[in-house]
Amino acid sequence: MSRSDIRYISNLWAGNFTSSSICLSSALSLHSARGPGLEACLSFYDADGVQFNQTMLKVEEEEQATFLELEPFLEGCKLDAGIQHCHIKVESQEPHVASIRLFDQRRSFLLTPGARIEHGRSDFMPLRLSLEHFSILALVNSGEKELEIRSKLLLGKRSPELAIKLNALSSKVISIDTEFSEFVEALDGVQYAYLRLGLLGEGGGKAFMHLIEGHAPQSKAGQIVLAC
Repeated sequence: MSRSDIRYISNLWAGNFTSSSICLSSALSLHSARGPGLEACLSFYDADGVQFNQTMLKVEEEEQATFLELEPFLEGCKLDAGIQHCHIKVESQEPHVASIRLFDQRRSFLLTPGARIEHGRSDFMPLRLSLEHFSILALVNSGEKELEIRSKLLLGKRSPELAIKLNALSSKVISIDTEFSEFVEALDGVQYAYLRLGLLGEGGGKAFMHLIEGHAPQSKAGQIVLAC
């Protein structure tokens, strides 16, 4: 497939979480939006925006999706904040539908299309904060230039800020519980908050985000029970 043949592009985020506290894996789903015989190129970019893998994926049947477990393709991906994650660019000549599914030992869930982060507007994400929940913000810069995102936690009368830089084509994960630990650790029970996100600098950037939340009671084995 030559670059001039590419007409349809999807940008996705995927990650593998493997630790004593959380265990999640990713799979990519791809199917044709028009007919059988779809062929797509998958390019993988790490947290620095460096391409570390590439593969071709074919969809033979129109009515069936092709699933690709991503763990083998992330072997060369560097760790960021203790998590193996990446930006995946899906390119094809024909229209396609691509998505990411996260799963653990008990269940799985589909990542809906990421919320866009644009210049000139602020996006608000509702949060449920407590010592028994986790909140992970996954960010992707799908454009060709570096971006800076301003993140502000709105929790009661407090509004701490965090500036996040994203290289071109890179991804990044932010643990809300870690980055704002002094506020989260002081909570008594469950509190609801908002995370406000916006792009800094000049216009033209392309970024999107996912918010992954779950209930995290510690079992004897130290595993998180996903409840998203």
